[in-house]
Amino acid sequence: MSEEPDKYLMMHIGIQTFAFFVALPTTVAVVMLLIWHIRMVTGNKTTIEAAEGVTAQIKAAALGQAMSKHPYDLGIWANAHELLGEDMLMWLIPSWKPTPGGLSYPTGFEVNQLGF
Repeated sequence: MSEEPDKYLMMHIGIQTFAFFVALPTTVAVVMLLIWHIRMVTGNKTTIEAAEGVTAQIKAAALGQAMSKHPYDLGIWANAHELLGEDMLMWLIPSWKPTPGGLSYPTGFEVNQLGF
């Protein structure tokens, strides 16, 4: 009779250990993706533009040149509004309607000229 509680305790500890070693890498991966996406939102970049920017930085450093600012980077606040919309209360709820236009987007040069 005394062996039964030990058997279930060991099984319970084994299951918890397995769950921890599955949950830990998953949590680390999700946090890394969250950080990556926050960086892309603050820079107003797509995945391809982010990869091209890294390549351009390496090439510019090899030539001894300074990198210029990404043309679609409007600043952190304007980038968030550009991507998530004007209504901050709706930022956590997925949008059901598409962004109007979709063929042209403001650039940092236009925003600086307009005085935003």
